[in-house]
Amino acid sequence: VIGKDLRVFFRDNTQWSQLLLLGALMVVYLYNFSVLPLDKSPIRLEFLQNELAFLNMGLAGFVLSAICARFVFTAVSAEGEAYWIIRTSPLKLRRYLWGKYLFFVFPILALAEFLIIGTNLLLEVAQLMMVLSTVTIGLMVFGIVALGIGLGAMYPRFRHENIGQVATGFGGFLYMVVSSVFIALVIVLEAGPVYILFMAGVRGSVISAMEWLFIGLSFAAVLLINAMAVFRPMKTGLRALEGYE
Repeated sequence: VIGKDLRVFFRDNTQWSQLLLLGALMVVYLYNFSVLPLDKSPIRLEFLQNELAFLNMGLAGFVLSAICARFVFTAVSAEGEAYWIIRTSPLKLRRYLWGKYLFFVFPILALAEFLIIGTNLLLEVAQLMMVLSTVTIGLMVFGIVALGIGLGAMYPRFRHENIGQVATGFGGFLYMVVSSVFIALVIVLEAGPVYILFMAGVRGSVISAMEWLFIGLSFAAVLLINAMAVFRPMKTGLRALEGYE
């Protein structure tokens, strides 16, 4: 199935040609950060650089969600009316969906890390922010892709003239809303711990036991939300496909 998806993708010029637009988007994205007049800001440069890097995780997450709405959310619907072949084959639907997930998660992960590391290098952020942002965006990618596959399985459109139309329906809108809420939750939960860790590094102060507890609980909540974002939509999407007639 993965081999078939690769061949179909590169044979359809309406699909692979969008990679050119995606490449242009990445160039513009990085260029905008390279020309920011940070030295003219009244805010201390060190604070501004790391603050922008932290907020950039949310911005990059939204960009990835938009990309996934076009490519990942439509993955199941892309089977078209030939979906019945998948349904009647010995291939289990669970394995089929997780195969779709693995097909997309690694390219999207590579793209996410490229954006985050590239912008962090341009902003010259602290090592703490570099590590935190690369790990956080990596975790978010697993949830963003799973939401796309799961919701795409819940709202499939096997009859379509153009695969791009699939993402414009209610399911695509719901995916963008849910993924945006997911990204916002992760950013909000990490805001407090990141502030404590960053200020302790700047001031050279010691982090108290209560602050460490707060940091631990916040990051544990982030891991829990990411786990739910991966497994819950995949499970719900599987049920929807099993009941699809």
